[in-house]
Amino acid sequence: MRESIGTTFMLNFIIFFLVLVFAFLMGTFSYYKAYRVNNMMVQAIEKYEGWNYLSARSVDEAIASFGYQTEPKINCPKDMESSRGGRTIKGTLVKDPALPDSVCIYEFMGDTEYVSSTDVYYTYGIQTYMRFTFPVVQWMLRIPIFSRTYRMYCFGGCR
Repeated sequence: MRESIGTTFMLNFIIFFLVLVFAFLMGTFSYYKAYRVNNMMVQAIEKYEGWNYLSARSVDEAIASFGYQTEPKINCPKDMESSRGGRTIKGTLVKDPALPDSVCIYEFMGDTEYVSSTDVYYTYGIQTYMRFTFPVVQWMLRIPIFSRTYRMYCFGGCR
């Protein structure tokens, strides 16, 4: 009798450990996919020097090729504050109909390291979401992933 109780306990322990390991692997792969899409979007915006039709086309191709799951509509805040170099910068939402609803892109104008600088720089912030869907309870967990581009010089025609 004592051996059967020990075997049941050991079997439950092994099953719990396997579930924990597979949950960790699922989270790692989901984070990797969301971060990879985020990083590719940053590269496209930097390559084409801003959010325009060329970068939008590149982002659409990448989202389709990476298999990033677009979820139902996410309400992106209109403004976002971010700090860089000890200063807080306010960014505005850039909403393009070509973007999926699970991606938020923010434009940060006046992103200069020095307050007295007369040069105008801007950056973009991209927020994608890592997503977990649990099939039995239909409960969804979303974790945001945010990254920023390098500073880009405004040659003219900036807001």
